[in-house]
Amino acid sequence: MPLRGALPRPRRIWGCRHGGHDLNLSAEQRAIIESDLPRFLVRAGAGSGKTTVLTRRYLRFVEQGINPDRILTITFTRRAAYDMKTRIVNALTASGHAEAASLAETGPIQTIHSFYRRILSENALVAGLDPEFQDIRDAVAKPLAWQCLHGAATDLSQDDQEINAILRDLSSTKRDGRRFPTEFEKLGSEMMERARNYMAAGINPWEYMNRPEAMYQAWCQAFAEWMGTAFPLPVDNIPDAKEAAKPKKLPHGLKASLVHSDDYREDFDGPDIRRTQAWMRILKESVTRLNDAMWERQEFDQTALEGLAVDLVQTRPFVQARLSHQFDVLFVDEAQDLSRAQHRLLEAMPIGHKMYVGDAQQSIYFFRQADPEGFQRQADVWPTLSLAQNFRSGVGIQTFVDDVFRRVWGPDYLRHDIVPEFDLDADPAPRYEGVELWTTPQGMNYAQALAQQIEALQNEGFKLNEIAVLANQHRMLGQVAQALDQQGIPRRVAGRHLWSRLESADIQNLMGAVSDPRDDFVWFAFLRSPFVGLSLDAVMDLANRKQIATQLETYEPQAYADRVALQTFWDWFRLLRQRADRMAAWEVLGAALEKSPYMVNIATLPRRDQILANVRKLLVKATTYPDYPPRQFAEAIRDIHNYATGDSDADTSDADAPAVQLRTIHSSKGLEFDAAIVLWGASRTFYADSLVYSVEGDLWATGTKEQAAVRALHHQYADRLKEEAKRLLYVGMTRARNRLCLMPTGTNYILRDALEPYLADESIYVRRGTIPDVE
Repeated sequence: MPLRGALPRPRRIWGCRHGGHDLNLSAEQRAIIESDLPRFLVRAGAGSGKTTVLTRRYLRFVEQGINPDRILTITFTRRAAYDMKTRIVNALTASGHAEAASLAETGPIQTIHSFYRRILSENALVAGLDPEFQDIRDAVAKPLAWQCLHGAATDLSQDDQEINAILRDLSSTKRDGRRFPTEFEKLGSEMMERARNYMAAGINPWEYMNRPEAMYQAWCQAFAEWMGTAFPLPVDNIPDAKEAAKPKKLPHGLKASLVHSDDYREDFDGPDIRRTQAWMRILKESVTRLNDAMWERQEFDQTALEGLAVDLVQTRPFVQARLSHQFDVLFVDEAQDLSRAQHRLLEAMPIGHKMYVGDAQQSIYFFRQADPEGFQRQADVWPTLSLAQNFRSGVGIQTFVDDVFRRVWGPDYLRHDIVPEFDLDADPAPRYEGVELWTTPQGMNYAQALAQQIEALQNEGFKLNEIAVLANQHRMLGQVAQALDQQGIPRRVAGRHLWSRLESADIQNLMGAVSDPRDDFVWFAFLRSPFVGLSLDAVMDLANRKQIATQLETYEPQAYADRVALQTFWDWFRLLRQRADRMAAWEVLGAALEKSPYMVNIATLPRRDQILANVRKLLVKATTYPDYPPRQFAEAIRDIHNYATGDSDADTSDADAPAVQLRTIHSSKGLEFDAAIVLWGASRTFYADSLVYSVEGDLWATGTKEQAAVRALHHQYADRLKEEAKRLLYVGMTRARNRLCLMPTGTNYILRDALEPYLADESIYVRRGTIPDVE
């Protein structure tokens, strides 16, 4: 196996001064910038310079006399909108358009959701909204959705045995005395969101709710289309059906089910039909209640705002006319992530010049209703130009990515237009220079192995802040962070850990203790926390007596340290408890941190720097709820934690200090790194009672999967998740500039399937091996 020498020379990213004005453009970039087509789509490969091309075309329109406030630029994240605005303002400033740069600074370069809000604010009375309508808080939105779901299911279950069975099968309630979302709530909330998105797209998700025969027929039709056969529906000729299935590479469970003729019986009242229709009744009533609740509060989530905006633009011609007068140009970045509803909105806007930029190979937001098929449909209608040349990755990395995904996707794959660099004095480079396969030695877990490899990269000359670990699942990053800490390697994690940390629970329990002396569980945890610091023996002694808060007044601990801790506690807590009902949560927390020994106690803990930083961040967060009393803030913390709507840990390092970045692949979209390590774990599994639905959104199925058609729909849905995972892998692999390191872990099919030809040679199973050339 060849050994690598020095780092390859960095490839020249096509030249541009700050602001992107002085460009060395490729022919395909120049063709897009200078195109006179009124509407067209740009298929932009990874690292192809699409943002600079979009910026340059924006500049061209300004130079033609169009004001920036008439150029609507849509992105999908606040970070992307900020970056886009910065690039455009800098380009306009550098080119001498100071006034235009000022207009662009405050102009319509925004996320799709902020654009919804703009439309609705300008037309609030027409939409029937209070002009002062608000965005609903995350801490309120998820619990409100669950409340509507639970209330609908409970009420309907009074006269519906099938719904009773769903609640019985999928509802469990408590761990450690605390309430957690049940499988019913998680699944139901997810499906409510999907149904609402389909409604915004003009699809009726309840079409078959009261039509069991039609639902059965539709299932069979979907089964036939999936198998590529045309046998009669409903299937009444079992031998023909089995014969049609023979050449198909069906999943084992589905192939086995074809043996039984009952799979094809005309059972319009079978268990799968009944279960699916019961779920549809729950979802329809839940969605109705949620919409009513948001209208009553005049507080709306993003899905509701989307539905209102789409309906307003599609059904009100004078709103369309207003948009036509407001905007001359529409740019859409990352157009492969548009949902059906968003396509519907943008198609209804009569704007003269439209350019969509995207790449269906990088559509990774299926869980947010992204519709890559919609991007492909748009390409069938509009002229399509391509950006295929990759200015980011080394030639070896580009070649490897092309070879892998050409095999995965076939002729539909948009290959990189590779321009090799020639150096007559250099030795010939290996075909896949810069690509490595990392495996885990025996006796070591993947995180420990990865930490050692990162140290080797650092010794090789890579800067820490240019090394990124990109995982397909966030849960894996915690183990990597711990391994890097043990190795003494600085790191930063982008994620949502803050509200699940013990310090967050400490603050939640403080709020509970000052507002409710009857909650023994809260008091048990509070007395053990660094706010008080009683020993476990003392707390268990109190717990055995019941009514901990009442017993505490006269309790005499046996241990001297406990007596000192309890006296210290009463010195600051008595006065705080007396005043707490007149204080906001942030005031209670500030007083407790000032008077209690909390900060001193956590200073002795291994994670003290991170805990201190998180506590400061939580105090700042508390000030964003200025009117919340302690009990309400405690509930907000619980809801944010339970429904996964939180923030990342506070950064404990200097923002400019070098540190390895730990990210999910999703959060790395739009970024690039000198060395990207793609860490891939086992893929998601279904809930036990998973609801699946067709691409069109009007066909649902769940239950026992006794019928082959239902089983086929489940497999079809799983296939869609696999295709999404392939696109996610592609995004991760195309973040690398000079080094791409692949590390499969556990049992997973996507990365191992993609690398199968390279795994055949066991000689590469070394701690750090270069990917061999596979013709």
